[in-house]
Order: sequence, then structure tokens, then C-alpha cells
Amino acid sequence: MSAKYWVYTDYDGTVTLDDNQVKILDAFAPPGWREKEYAILEAGGKSLQYLPVIYADFACRDQGRIIQFIREEVRPDPCFPEFARYCRHVGLPLEILSDGMHFYIEDYLRRFGLEDLVYYSNVVRVDEEGFHFTHPHSNPECNKCGTCKKQKVVAKKAEGYKVIFIGDGLSDQCAAGEADLLFAKKKLAAYCRENGIPYIPYETFCQVLEYVRSEVKPDAAQ
Repeated sequence: MSAKYWVYTDYDGTVTLDDNQVKILDAFAPPGWREKEYAILEAGGKSLQYLPVIYADFACRDQGRIIQFIREEVRPDPCFPEFARYCRHVGLPLEILSDGMHFYIEDYLRRFGLEDLVYYSNVVRVDEEGFHFTHPHSNPECNKCGTCKKQKVVAKKAEGYKVIFIGDGLSDQCAAGEADLLFAKKKLAAYCRENGIPYIPYETFCQVLEYVRSEVKPDAAQ
């Protein structure tokens, strides 16, 4: 019996080559935001703890300006749209799991004609008083990441799917050990090497697309 596959991908640093949050924080947050985030990580916290801290004094309160900055400064992965279209063509389910912000993901999907892609992320309202975060996909039992990627992967595997996961960073670590097929780069690749987690190295979705085309057959994607 053929295996069923489900694909999850991270967004920041994966669908886009640059991390959107790092870019906007470097541009609009006071110096020292990295040190604040690092201190919270060292104390065992993650995004649920550091997001309200590092965005507390964010200089730009205009969401449109933030989106325009991202359009100009953040490099999209050159092959992700083609990868998404391929998945759609062969019936391979693909969804985005992000610990980033919904408004710049939605803008990207509109720009590249991928509005049908399902994504999970933090939800953010920006007004003159600042950033207001809600986390509809967090895990209250853990209470660390704004979007619990591990929870999504484990649930899909319980439905009988083999999960392909693509990521690059800290928020992908918990999901990495649960994936049946893992593509990793940057900090996630280092984490996998340190913890003995098998992974396939990649730089862009060009390599992911090539592998999936050759190794994940269309009849196994149904």
C-alpha cells in the first residue's frame, strides 16, 4: 500500500531566504533586541515570552510601511512558488507552519498567487499603541512557541500520513525529530547534527523540489 504524504514548511528563512522578523527588528527596534531575546532563550523561554518584549519599543506602528519594507528588503526563495504549484499538481498536501506574523505571510501569498495555501502563524494587530499578539496555534501544555509545529506534525502522523518537514531555525526544532523526512539548513541543520536527527541538507526549494519530484511519486501523494 502506498504511503500518504503531507508537507509542512516553515516560513521565515525558508519560504523567504531572509528572516522577516530579523529584518524588521534590525530596521525598527532599538539596539539590544537580540540581547533581550537571547536572555529569554537562555532562561528557557521561547517566542511566547520574547515577542512582547522585543516588540515593546518597535518604532514603526504602520503595518503598510512594514509590509512595504519587507517587499523591498526580504528575498523570497526563488523556487518555492514552483514547489507549491508542483505539490498542487500532484495532489501533495502542503501547509505553512510559522512562528512569525500573519500579515506578511498573507501579503506574500497574494503577491505570488498562492492564496489557497493554508498557513498557521501568530496573529498580530498593529496600531498606534504597538503590537498586539494572539497565538491561536500555541500549545498550552508547553506554553513556549506561538505556533506549536510539533503538535501539527504529530497530529498528521496520527492520521496515517508520512510528514515531510522543511525548516531552518529554532522554532522548527521540536517538529524536526517527529518528521518522517526532514530538510534542514542553518541553525536547524546544526541542531540536527548535534542531536543525531537525520536530515537532508538544502539551500533553497530548488533542491527540495528536485528531491520530491524524484523520490515522492505522485501515486504516493494521494
